[in-house]
Amino acid sequence: MKTTDKTTDVRMCIQGKETTLFADAVLPACDWSRIVLVFEALSSACEKHPTWPTDPMHALAVLAEELGELTKEVLQATYEPGKGATLESITQEAAQTAAMALRFFLMLSSYKFQGCKQV
Repeated sequence: MKTTDKTTDVRMCIQGKETTLFADAVLPACDWSRIVLVFEALSSACEKHPTWPTDPMHALAVLAEELGELTKEVLQATYEPGKGATLESITQEAAQTAAMALRFFLMLSSYKFQGCKQV
């Protein structure tokens, strides 16, 4: 499998140099170079929005918003091909969605799980 230096660095960061990447066996057709796009999207989002909600519902709303944008791109590519959705735009939205899912996951220990006052 051909990988870029960035991809190799990310894979080593995730798995460690001495281990075999488990996902290669489970997902042999994956393009692991795309994982770099997720980390680039995460870095960009954290730079643009350095704070993150401690309320899990608001954090989840950020993730849901990204998923909505990805859904729109896929729907347009599938059912409205004239609207300009491309594999590139789908890839970008998928990377942003994955980045927000990762950010949500990484911040789990900082969430305050408490209901709000309802009227």
